[in-house]
Amino acid sequence: MTVVDEAFLRDLYSARLLFEDKWAPAIMVALYDGPLHYNEILSTVRSYRVVEGWSDKHSTLHDGVLANTLKKMTAEGLLIRSEESGTFPPGVSYSLNPEAAKMLTASQPVVQWLRDHEYFVARAQGYRRTNNTGADDAGTPDRFDGEAEFGGDGSRPGPASGGEPSDRHPGPPG
Repeated sequence: MTVVDEAFLRDLYSARLLFEDKWAPAIMVALYDGPLHYNEILSTVRSYRVVEGWSDKHSTLHDGVLANTLKKMTAEGLLIRSEESGTFPPGVSYSLNPEAAKMLTASQPVVQWLRDHEYFVARAQGYRRTNNTGADDAGTPDRFDGEAEFGGDGSRPGPASGGEPSDRHPGPPG
């Protein structure tokens, strides 16, 4: 293995670590279009219909899990927590760190490749299901259902619209 190969491998693992937390990808997608308050994040992430392709277990984001995940992602530098003065109690919103937003935009070619090669992903999912080796023991969602995540027009379903595209989420990053 060359030095270049080792550096590439190290960078691949670094990219993987950014998405390692079970709910980090969904939270990052929810925040891509701009800051949200805690309850808005919770309802947006819960509104996503997730395909459990890597595991047969169903996952629901719970309030306490979101609180811990936001705290962790803020400490890791992926999110920015802002307190809004002038209200009582003070409001808190979360947004993506600009570098995290750039990383989501840069990931679009990989996501498109996965969409173009669904058979490749399905084969790996099938093997893991058959051999009980899901993405992790908690049944991490593997990906969003293409039509549920992004409609035929490229729009994302909004939290209050019951799966219909919303103005807030006009389409995938990029």
